[in-house]
Amino acid sequence: MSFLQEIADKGVLNPNQISAIMKSASENYEGDVEAAILASGLIDVDMLLGLKSEYFNIPSKKVDFHNFSSRVLKLIPMESVLKYKFAPIGIQDNVIELGIFDPSDTSAMDALQFLASNLNMPFKIFLISRQDFEKILVTYKGGNSQVDEALTDLDSGTLGVDTSGISQAKQIENKKNKSDEEKIVEDAPIVKIVDVILETAVTGNASDIHIENTGEKVKVRFRVDGVLHTSLMLPLNAYNGVVARIKLKSKAQAD
Repeated sequence: MSFLQEIADKGVLNPNQISAIMKSASENYEGDVEAAILASGLIDVDMLLGLKSEYFNIPSKKVDFHNFSSRVLKLIPMESVLKYKFAPIGIQDNVIELGIFDPSDTSAMDALQFLASNLNMPFKIFLISRQDFEKILVTYKGGNSQVDEALTDLDSGTLGVDTSGISQAKQIENKKNKSDEEKIVEDAPIVKIVDVILETAVTGNASDIHIENTGEKVKVRFRVDGVLHTSLMLPLNAYNGVVARIKLKSKAQAD
């Protein structure tokens, strides 16, 4: 029995609505029935997730982006996430939680089982909404590898250039070519981090950015469609530099 027929049998849709959804999926959404269902307005995201959970007999889960750590994304390469449309969503009690939004894709399920078995940790599969998956993609695309690299430079006290035993201040002072000096500034860890934050906000269509010092870590959150999502977690020693850099950029724009 098809998913549409299943929810029709539950009385959620009637046969005429099914026909309209199928037609809309074919004409407007390249056969994507789920997109057509949501576009019709007959079923909202949460209800659709619940119906799919019952149909596929897979527990569903809403991703808690307020406490979502991008570190978990290192468990599965972005290439696999893009190809098979699943992603790690958390770790609870030493169990990896893996989210998928299209269980009917047998190749994705097979790949998920293969990858999960190689993580050397028990795992559990959850059904997540397409919207949550796309928000996770924003985090993947947010340049976390660039942030990790910048944080490594920050911890080691380097600017990402070869100082050859000369102090950073002395090296910058000795630079006679302005373009060389500018290059050093552009390679600075804090500059990289701020650039990634701004690029992530633009790519994810965020309306605003919140940088919060919790006393233990620094949360970088983006408001998308009225909801704040934690995308990056920074150490405390990055806070003052990030804030100062943003103030400097803001002043430059105002001038």
